[in-house]
Amino acid sequence: MRAASLLLAFAAAMAGKPGLAEGGPKSEEVAAFVAAVKTAGCHVAPDNTQQIIKASGLTPEVAAAAAQRLEDEGKLVIEADKTLTLVPELCK
Repeated sequence: MRAASLLLAFAAAMAGKPGLAEGGPKSEEVAAFVAAVKTAGCHVAPDNTQQIIKASGLTPEVAAAAAQRLEDEGKLVIEADKTLTLVPELCK
């Protein structure tokens, strides 16, 4: 399962679905997502997804797109237990 799918599955209970701007998430949106994940201990799991999305100020869809971009760039790893983890270089 891809990072975006996992994040959206985690956030399914959240309301609001404005669409993404064309071209995917902006660099500042990705940075906001990374900062929120770092604050949450560098991991995204079902129990902290809503906290991360709220802290990032992003919609679930934009957060999912940011997660997908990070995974595509090799900066976010899907663990065996389906949690998402930032690579150590981003989690200092």
